[in-house]
Amino acid sequence: MKAFSLLIALTLGGIQAQAQLPTISDKTSSITLTEGYFDYYFDNDQTQLLLKVDKLNEQFLYVNYLAAGVGSNDIGLDRSQQGGERIVFFEKRGPKLFLIQPNLSYI
Repeated sequence: MKAFSLLIALTLGGIQAQAQLPTISDKTSSITLTEGYFDYYFDNDQTQLLLKVDKLNEQFLYVNYLAAGVGSNDIGLDRSQQGGERIVFFEKRGPKLFLIQPNLSYI
């Protein structure tokens, strides 16, 4: 009986915690929107980046590079050097968003 009561309390507590989450409008009302392939909000005060993903399951080209810093030529991390290209897509799984890189290097 104690275990059942604890389970009910935890379930109801989780529902109450979900109801208190801020909406997207509340979260982004005081920060500016930057438009691009993926629009994003950047909050300079909290150093927080919020990515607006409206293209689920659509492949796109992802390129990364080392923008600044000392770098290391020995391991190939030189400044402003491109790190590589990848074809990726966003996939929603439950409440989470995953960045998926499909295996395209098979024969």
